[in-house]
Parts: sequence; C-alpha cells; structure tokens
Amino acid sequence: MAVKMKFLQDIQEAYAKLAELTMFIVDREGNLITDVTYREGYSKMDLSSDRARESFARVLEPLGAMKTTMLLNSESGAKYILSPIYIHDTLIYYLFAGYILETSSRSFVQQRVKKFMGNPADVLSALDATPECTEGEKLEKIELVKKCSGMLTEYLTLHDDKARTNKKLTVIQQSLELTRRDGVLSNSLMEDILSTNNQFDFIGLALESKDGNGYAVDFIEGERTDRLRGHTFLLGEGFLGHTVAIEQFQHWKNAGMDPRIHFFASIGMDIKSLFCIPIYGDHNVKGVYFGGTYHQELTEQDTREHAYLKSAIISILITTKTLRADLQNHLMELSTFNETFKVITSVEDIKRVLYILVDISLNVVRGPFSCIVLMPDQKHSNVEIVSRGLSTDQINEYGMDVIRRMSAQRTETIDPANPTVHQTEWGTKVLEFPLIFNDDLQGILCVGCYPGNPPENYQSFLSSLAVAGSISMHLHRNKTTSLPSGQMMEVLTNILATVGPEKYERSLRVRDIVESFTKRFYQHDADVLVQASLLVEYDEMVIDELMKDSSVKRVLKEFHQWNDKGKDIFIQGEILVICHYFVQQGEDIKAIEDFKTFSPLLREQFIDYVHHQHIIESEISIASVKESGSMEVDRIDINGLKDMTQLSNREIDVLNLVLKGCSNLEIASELYISDHTVKNHMTKILQKLGVADRSQAIAKVYKLGYFPIES
Repeated sequence: MAVKMKFLQDIQEAYAKLAELTMFIVDREGNLITDVTYREGYSKMDLSSDRARESFARVLEPLGAMKTTMLLNSESGAKYILSPIYIHDTLIYYLFAGYILETSSRSFVQQRVKKFMGNPADVLSALDATPECTEGEKLEKIELVKKCSGMLTEYLTLHDDKARTNKKLTVIQQSLELTRRDGVLSNSLMEDILSTNNQFDFIGLALESKDGNGYAVDFIEGERTDRLRGHTFLLGEGFLGHTVAIEQFQHWKNAGMDPRIHFFASIGMDIKSLFCIPIYGDHNVKGVYFGGTYHQELTEQDTREHAYLKSAIISILITTKTLRADLQNHLMELSTFNETFKVITSVEDIKRVLYILVDISLNVVRGPFSCIVLMPDQKHSNVEIVSRGLSTDQINEYGMDVIRRMSAQRTETIDPANPTVHQTEWGTKVLEFPLIFNDDLQGILCVGCYPGNPPENYQSFLSSLAVAGSISMHLHRNKTTSLPSGQMMEVLTNILATVGPEKYERSLRVRDIVESFTKRFYQHDADVLVQASLLVEYDEMVIDELMKDSSVKRVLKEFHQWNDKGKDIFIQGEILVICHYFVQQGEDIKAIEDFKTFSPLLREQFIDYVHHQHIIESEISIASVKESGSMEVDRIDINGLKDMTQLSNREIDVLNLVLKGCSNLEIASELYISDHTVKNHMTKILQKLGVADRSQAIAKVYKLGYFPIES
C-alpha cells in the first residue's frame, strides 16, 4: 500500500509541475487520498476554507457516473479540472487540478471572493498573482490532466490485477489445503473462506434436501446469519431458488429493491449486494453458493471471480464426498476430473499447479504422503521435489531413488495409463504416475498408500489427474494456454477410456455409425461429425473450454442443446443426436421409427441406412462361404476375435485398418491418435497374436476366421 501511495504522489507532483496547477486525488466521498501539491497561492487559500470544501463535496455527489474529464466552475468563479480514475469499470478516485483563471475573468472572480470571503486582502493579493490563461493554454492543461489520470488509471488497474491474481492463487491453495485437511464441508471451511474475502459480510451454502423436495441452507457464516441456518426454499423460489432453476451465476447490486429479498429480510438481513452461483455434483445442480454485503455496493466484477472459483472448489468437495461412499466401484468419475481440470488450468504459476496436484491426490487417497519428483534437465543437476507428508531425509532418499529408476527407463516404454507400484525403504506402498506428454517425461506423481487401502481403488482417477497435470505443465513450459485440437482430442479420448470405459466404448460405436452413415448421405459433413462423435460423452462446458476447433464445438453445442432442451438445431447436430440415440437404445431400429421428434427426411434416411447395413452384412457372409468352397468355414465377429486373442477395442480398430493396408500415419489420421500411439498398439497386437510382424498378423487373423466389415 505504501509503495502504491508513493507512486500516486510522485506522478501527481510531476504533472502538477508540468501543468502549473494545484493537484490532489480524492475518493468518491471527497476524502483526500494524496497530499495536496500546491502550485500557486490562491488555490491554497481557497481550498483551505470550509466553504470551498463543502462546495467541492456537493459537486461530487451527482458525478457517480462520470466518464470523462470535465472543466467545472468553483464557487468563486475560477475554474478547475476534474478527471475520473477507474479500475476496470469501477470509478474509484477523482483527480483535481486548478485553478484556471480565464482571460478577462479576473474582475468577476475578485467580486465573488469579496462577496463570499469578506474582502480578505491576502486572498485578493494571491488572486492578483495568479496568471490568466488563454484558450490554447487552458486546452493544454486539460490534456495534461487527462494524461495524468490515464497513467494513474493504468497503474492502479495493473496493481489491482496483480492483487487479484495473488489473492486467487492464495485462495486456491488455502481451499485445497482445507479440502485435504477436513475432507468434508463444514462451517469452519465457510469461516476460512469468509476470512480470505473480507469484502463480503456473509457467505453461505444451500444444498438439496435428502428427500429431493427443495433446498436448505446448510452452512452459513458472517454477521446476522444465525437464524438463516436451516431455512428452506423450493426450486425457483427467491434469489436462491431462481439461481438453481436457471443454473447461472447471478449478481444484484441493489438486492434490497427486489421483492425476492423477503427470504433474507424476514430474519433481519437487510442486504445491499448479493451473488448466487449453482453448485454441481456429477453434472447435476446440488445447491447454490451465495454471499453478499449489508452496506457496500459490490459490482459483478467484484464477485464473479470469487464465486466461480469457490463454487468449483465446493463442487469438487461435494462430488468427492458422494463418490467416497463407493470407492470399490469407482472412486472418481469423469465429472470430478472435469472440475479438477478446470481448477488446474486456471492457475498461472507452475509451482501452484504442482501443489494442487499433490493436495488433491493426498485428499483422494488419504495416504501418508504425496509428492512430485521433477526430472532434471540437461542444464541443471539438482532434483526438484514438491511434497507433503515426507521428512527431509525421506524426500532425499526417495526422490533420488525415483530419479535413478526413471532415468534408466526409456521414454517410449512408459505407459501413462499404468502406474508403477513401488515400495519405499521404510515399507510404504507408492503409486507412481508418470507426468508425460508428447514423449516428454516431466516428472513423477508419487502417492503413498496405507496398509489395507488397495492402490487399485484410486488408479483410474489418479491416472487422469496425472494426464491433467502433464497437460498443464506442458502448456506452462511452452507459454501457451491450450493444445492443438488434434492433440486435445487424443488426450480427451484417452482420459475417457481410463475414467469411463463404458462411455468410451459407446462413443466408439457412435463414431462408427456416424462415419458410415455420413459417407452415404452427408459426405461433406463426415469429418467434423466423426471428430465430434468421439466427444459426445463430455460436458458441453469442458468441450467449450478445452477444444479450439470451432466447427466441432458448434456441433457438440447443438447436440447438447437438443438433449437438454429438445431445441431445433441444424442438420449436423441432429445427425449426431440420432446416431447417439440409436446406440443408447441398443441399436433397436424400432426406437428410431417410434421417435417422431427427428426430422422426417433424416429419420427416413437413417432407417434406410440401418436396413441397408443389415443387407450388406448378409451378402458378405454368403459370399465368403461361396468363395471358400466349403460350408464348414466358421467366421468370427469382433467379440469372437476379442475372446480368442484378448485384443482391446482400440487394438481391433488399429488391426482393422492394418487389414485394409493402411500405414501407421494413415491409421493415426483415421483414429485421431499420434504415430507413437499407433506403434504402441501394434507392439501389443503382435505380442497378443504371438507373431513377429504385420504379415504374420494378417495371416493369423484370417486363419482364425475374422474378416473386417467394409464400411
């Protein structure tokens, strides 16, 4: 604060000298912010009078919406310049510069001074010493004052942005530490949140009731809030119910003027400003986070950043609490990863990213420690480790052990989806997840587990967390904010395969149907629809934040609009909807025939496509028997091949393209994966088939009776 005020004072004094005007800065109520810089005697005498100060305060009252520099008249008739100083869109201060004595106005001002100040000789003498200004000199002075206020505005805005960023990082760290320590929502958590945001007089959290009939205020902290705890409301009722209903952030500067204020006013909470934001858990609204003030008027900018950040943290907590009840089946689902990924990618400091990864992993596993061992580069020999729960000796011993083991391993043999289970010298089991992106091993996420707490319970979520951390570290190191669309699509499909295998399998089937259907009827739309089909299982918000390809985002937005609200959409979105719906209904054509919401032409085309596919498959089957010359040749389908060879769905996708004669690059392009990933799949295919090269693989699968279906 002292540095900031000194800068304001220094700039003010410099421009006061340039403009040859008295200058000072006041807040919106007229209180001095800087010391007055006097440049001529008349200003000092006039401004020291009670009458002048009262007159100046009256002038400020109606200027709350002042947007530009003004030339105003003082009570004595001399003129002064008033220039607003903003931080973003909020008027904070005024810069005063005066007085200006215009040509031929001296006698008029002298008369006014005699009238209001009782003919004081010293004031008149000072006025006689004040030079008059020509029109050109007046305009020059106004321009200098504008430049001064502009410089002050820019400085204060940058200072505010820096303070907001530091506060945001501190709040993230404190909230995640609270999450790790407490593991559950509590009033102490709300109290800590309130203490880090002193612009609010109260904050609270209302959650859905267990019977599903309405919502209740479960947690509340701040002045005059005791009677609010336990208050209930229905969907759409009051400020809180309305926020749940529309599922959007809302802000009211003057909430007291709205009739919905009764919910708060009835228990003595006379609110000035209020914000509300929905809280999510597993894609559904679970409640609303809210807060406000009693006297201070807050802008939307004052509240939005805090609201979004805290709601994301609380959403993680709620989702974690829900999923903890069934750790054996799935500790974390895709919704939790989405919320976590949003928090990680919003942080600008790489060190904060590392601490977030450590804190979240420790909170999830509830183990003895978590740490990240960063791989040293060629320029540095020191090993950097970020940890919680380890002593200095343990950090040194374990960290060097990790580096030795990883340095001896070739990068291409590291599988990000399969962590190493290692045991420390002191007997603790550790899950070690490589933080690797584009074959660049950046470090290892190491999470300790207590005895009796099976590590496999956490592998799915922690693998995805490691992927998110790898992406975030990659973006920070390359000073960018997002991945190219092709790389991001590969990352998202791999995450879905790890975290939600059923959703991943469904998206692959949707992709296959979209591809063959569009090749027949909508070939010009095929590429973008095939890409979009692989991402249909993701939330629209995740796609909007992470994908750069606008055409894919548009199609998926239409898909979600139709699914959520049944809105009319363009044909591309409707194609994706009908293909996804067909897969959801077990590929039952009757479901399409009975569902009349689809456009008649598209429904007719799709029904024709499905019937045609069945005919083609029958013709191929008969032809293959005839060509073999024997009725005893048994063909096997994909499921049969999987049973006989233990190949995964993705490996069969690769194998089908190999059978069609595609190169690695062509396979990578067709499946939206990297060339390196294709090589890994090919290595596993050859191992599972027990053959040495592609030719032997092709011969083996044909011998087994498997033939790829042409699309």
